[in-house]
Amino acid sequence: MTLKYVIFNDCLPLLFGEWFKHSDTATGRLGIPTSAGFCYRKDDGTWFAYGESISLGLKSTPDDSKTLTNAFSPELQ
Repeated sequence: MTLKYVIFNDCLPLLFGEWFKHSDTATGRLGIPTSAGFCYRKDDGTWFAYGESISLGLKSTPDDSKTLTNAFSPELQ
């Protein structure tokens, strides 16, 4: 399954499945979406972010992989 993500306020990540549009998650309750795209967890436990969200008009950033790893693989900190 392909995972999508949106990062709100440059620090709060949200993961969800490919059947949702990125814009479906950006209701304003979690903050302002600042980056978005696709991601996966690598074999070493870190996360890799890439791509962009057409529906939000946002791209992934180099910091997104670190943000996702910090949030969803805290054992690596």
